[in-house]
Amino acid sequence: MGSLCATTVGMLTATVLTLGAGQALRADEPSTGRLTLAAERVVVFKDGYGLIVKRATATADAQGRVHTDQVPPGAVLGCLWTATAAGAPLVSALRAEWIESKDTVQREVTSASILELLRANVGRKVVLGRVGEAQPDLEVTLLEVLEPTPPLKEEPAERSEDARRSARLVLAAAGVSEAVTHVLVGRGAERLVLPLASIHTVRGEGLLTKRKRTDLRIKREKRLSIEFGPEQAGKAVECRLLYFTTGLRWIPTYRLSGALLDVGELDLQAEILNEVEDLVDAQWSLVVGVPHFRFKEEPSPLALESTLRNLISHADGQQALQTQMSNMVRNDFVNPGEGEDSGSSGLRTAPGLAATGEQDLFVYGVGTRSLARGARAALPLWTASVPLRHVYTYEVHGGLGARDGAAPARRVAGPNELERNAVWHQLELTNGKDVPWTTGPALILREQLPVGQDILAYTPKGASTLLPVTVAVDVRGSYREEERGRDANSLSWGGSSYARIRRHAFVTLTNHRSEPSVVRVTLSLVGQAEAPSDEGRVRLEIADDVNSRSEVRWDLTLAAGASKTVECDVSFFVR
Repeated sequence: MGSLCATTVGMLTATVLTLGAGQALRADEPSTGRLTLAAERVVVFKDGYGLIVKRATATADAQGRVHTDQVPPGAVLGCLWTATAAGAPLVSALRAEWIESKDTVQREVTSASILELLRANVGRKVVLGRVGEAQPDLEVTLLEVLEPTPPLKEEPAERSEDARRSARLVLAAAGVSEAVTHVLVGRGAERLVLPLASIHTVRGEGLLTKRKRTDLRIKREKRLSIEFGPEQAGKAVECRLLYFTTGLRWIPTYRLSGALLDVGELDLQAEILNEVEDLVDAQWSLVVGVPHFRFKEEPSPLALESTLRNLISHADGQQALQTQMSNMVRNDFVNPGEGEDSGSSGLRTAPGLAATGEQDLFVYGVGTRSLARGARAALPLWTASVPLRHVYTYEVHGGLGARDGAAPARRVAGPNELERNAVWHQLELTNGKDVPWTTGPALILREQLPVGQDILAYTPKGASTLLPVTVAVDVRGSYREEERGRDANSLSWGGSSYARIRRHAFVTLTNHRSEPSVVRVTLSLVGQAEAPSDEGRVRLEIADDVNSRSEVRWDLTLAAGASKTVECDVSFFVR
């Protein structure tokens, strides 16, 4: 555990890279300089992103250069870096590019057509059956399948986007089979050219149905090259690669158990999802909180992804890129304080759990772990005894209701319907640990009996939070309003005249339990609340229109079987 800020600063003590021009790597270069990568540390956030740190070692080639084909595909713009240890040679450039290689592959294929059978049996004696009953079979020697000569074509300097991004398989020996129309055969000294369309059967002793075919395979791969300079040629070099990428996520899950009278056992478990790559023997850290990364939806150009490359491929690409960047920054100032869209990443499991609000980042270290791509893991983080108390909460909305200014309509249950209760049974938990509680689902067990599940909200150390259990069955609540007066033309605002309506609000709670109950009533009103009974507390919020908004809160203790009514005045304006 520790501060992520200090950890990340230590990681990012990196050499600033200058992307210099140089000769492109050739496909036939030897494997000298190939890096061996090992994941050292993985820092996982709750919104589907993570920081990966890898140790990279190799013997530099004759130019003092090393490379790897393991280019991170989802690296975020501006977050792919190299770092060197103290006393190690400095990196002079980092370059990402596509490398093309060619080779030929021979394989045995089945002759699935007349043309393929003829090709497989060139030089052999066969009997050809021809189309039409009047045409006799021909016993001949196959001399040649007459292939047309392809025209000379120059390869275009710029390949298409699809050709650049995908491996291709060119069938060299197959030729242009759709253009073949005739076959040359021999009958003694006679030579005969037959139309391919006139042949419908091929038979003969030892007829070959398979043949060898040579394929030209053209493969394009990503390559990330690191240049240390000619003075490091043939020497062992070491550096770190670190990049912020999508595909990693952790979800906190809680379990609250025990008798749940005045204390409970709270367990935190981390469920880790890996969709990025195999990560072997790395130090894993799980972060409470979601940092702000402005360009996390933009892939780095060094990842060779298409988003930025497509943008700068236009004639005015560089200007368009700068315009897009400036617009993004300008929009950030136009709409300050907007939250992150935590569900916009590759992993969309329970996106709401990432919305923990603005907070300092806290790190759980979970030791050395291995997790393959596509794998999931659940790790216990801690167990703590937490004080709790049972609270019954009743939240009501009143004051200005419909557009005509009338009180909110209340639906009366019919004789065959059950009245729906709005009082909730909740557990008030106090965080006495020295670590914050991050947002996550919490399963509530009373002596191994499940009684509910809901969201445990982010709770700093020393603070309290409410965890909903279920709708209360034996604490009931009701609400009503009475109009006490109406004053016409009380306010002129925006060129309109408004009347002031005064009402009196009543909230009634009844405790049908056999023991005292702690009840918390929250009355939200459109209008100004005044003179609450029973030491109610009013919080006033100034609104943009003629009416303010008020919240009145009462904390009560109801004896067994007791009923209590709390009251307050509310006034609001209607046109």
